[in-house]
Parts: sequence; C-alpha cells; structure tokens
Amino acid sequence: MRRHQHRWLLGVGLLLISVLIVKFASTYLSTDRSSANYRNSLMNTRVLEFALGEQGDAIVQRANFSIQRSGVNSVLFYTAQNAQPKLRHPKYGLIFPYAYMVLFYDNARDTYGVDEVDMSIELPDAPLFEKMTDPQLEAYDRQVYELVMNLQASIQAVGWQRYIMLSDPRLTGRITYRFKS
Repeated sequence: MRRHQHRWLLGVGLLLISVLIVKFASTYLSTDRSSANYRNSLMNTRVLEFALGEQGDAIVQRANFSIQRSGVNSVLFYTAQNAQPKLRHPKYGLIFPYAYMVLFYDNARDTYGVDEVDMSIELPDAPLFEKMTDPQLEAYDRQVYELVMNLQASIQAVGWQRYIMLSDPRLTGRITYRFKS
C-alpha cells in the first residue's frame, strides 16, 4: 500500500511539473509576448525627439519617459532606453529604427548643445536553434542586411552626406590600393 502511495505521489508530481513547463513555454515563448511585439508597443509611445545643437535638458523635459542624467564636471551624459530616436531638422529630419539605448552628450560650459548621439539599434531576433542551418543563417543575414541598407538609404534620401574631418584620409577602402605616390 505504501509503495502504491509513493507511485501515486510521484505521478501527481510529474504531472504538475509537466503542466508548469507547458504553462511556462506557452506564456514566455509564445508570439504574443515576443520581444518584437514588446518593442513595437514601446516604439509607439517612446519617441526620443531631438535636434543637434539643442540643450540636453530641453530634450529630457520634452520626452514622455524618463531619461537618466549623469555627468563629470560640466560634461552631461544622457541615457534613454527602449526608444525610437527622431532627429528634428527643418530640411533633413529623420526617424531612426528602434534603439534599446540612446546616449547623447552636452557640455554645460558651452552653448553648442547636443552634438553627438550614439544609438544601439536592435537587430532582428536570431532564430532560437542550437545549430542554425544554412537557410536559417542566410535568412537572418538577409534581415540584418536589409535593416542596415534601409537605414543607410533613409539617411541618404533626406540629403545627409558623409562628413570628412580635415585630418581623415580622403581615400578609403579598396581605392587606396590603386593610389600611387
């Protein structure tokens, strides 16, 4: 009789564990709660609108979400998380893809305002396989490539051009091999 009770308890325990595993998998691995859907819901409400030359505190006050502020001496660092950056400009305005982190800097000693913005843009979700097959890897690479090319095309479409510092080389890439001194 006692052996029968232990088997019954073991069976009930295994059944409860399997129900918990199924519940966990359906809750956290379903498409309804995917990170892409979460990002899309955040993107609609968390737009970080900024203009180059604008004071960092003005950007923070206008945002509808919290932005972390820190600094060393007069250099102020601002960190926004899970936002879609939007550059305000009368002629060259631009909306960037969703970024999980946006850093911008302002020097309180001058009147230049924000002159540098760093964005960590979210890449498409990689397939959750231990070993990706060639077609899966090619599909993922294609998604990442399209993201980068679309971003570059949108930047060029509004008229932005590459800025070359005076100290930077004028020739880059393979063309430097053909340059003769």
